[in-house]
Amino acid sequence: MGHTEFTFINRGRDSLAVLLPGWATDWRIFDRLDIEYDYLVPGRIDPDGFSESLERCLGQKKATLIGWSFGGVLGARFLARYPGSVSQAVFASVKERYPAAQTEKMKTYLARNRGAALKGFFRRCFRGHKAGDIHWFNTRLLDPYLKHADPGELTGQLDFLHQNPLPVDELKRHGHKMTFVAGAEDAVIPPEETLALKRIFPKARFVKLKNTGHASFLDPGFKYLLDGHNG
Repeated sequence: MGHTEFTFINRGRDSLAVLLPGWATDWRIFDRLDIEYDYLVPGRIDPDGFSESLERCLGQKKATLIGWSFGGVLGARFLARYPGSVSQAVFASVKERYPAAQTEKMKTYLARNRGAALKGFFRRCFRGHKAGDIHWFNTRLLDPYLKHADPGELTGQLDFLHQNPLPVDELKRHGHKMTFVAGAEDAVIPPEETLALKRIFPKARFVKLKNTGHASFLDPGFKYLLDGHNG
């Protein structure tokens, strides 16, 4: 079973948030997220055994989960297995399942030209975002993400997404802890796919943020969805 290491970032706050990044990124994608929490962030993620690794790291602490896309799937699986360790969970840009046709298509693009495939994916991630968000990503993170992309890790995570739909039966018991966030201009997971989860989780909160795309957590209004926000 795989293992994931975590790093604690002390920001002088009283509450803890676990930041779970999306596919092909890492915790630095959350650098512009300024919320009233200390952070716990993963290093290289191994989806197998991820929940067990996070539970060992948390110990007796409870945390807010903030999971984006692939990270949202990881967070949902953790909530389903260890609900007592979660005070609230905010899942940005997620859907119930990832069809094989979608993940296999991306794997084909990666095999053909990894750099071009990732650039195309990131362009879709930021479609509909403000120019400042796009400039920040392109100047700070794009080159590192392209340079350090691990083909085996990328394809393994795509396989994980296809093989692991949201554990809906277990999550139904914890709908009151969950908020699902959709970007109105999301070109990777259209907002209607996230909002369709309403029929499965009627007790959860659903929010559609205008003028933002797949990286919906970058919207200034995102922090107001967190119980620990003061303002």
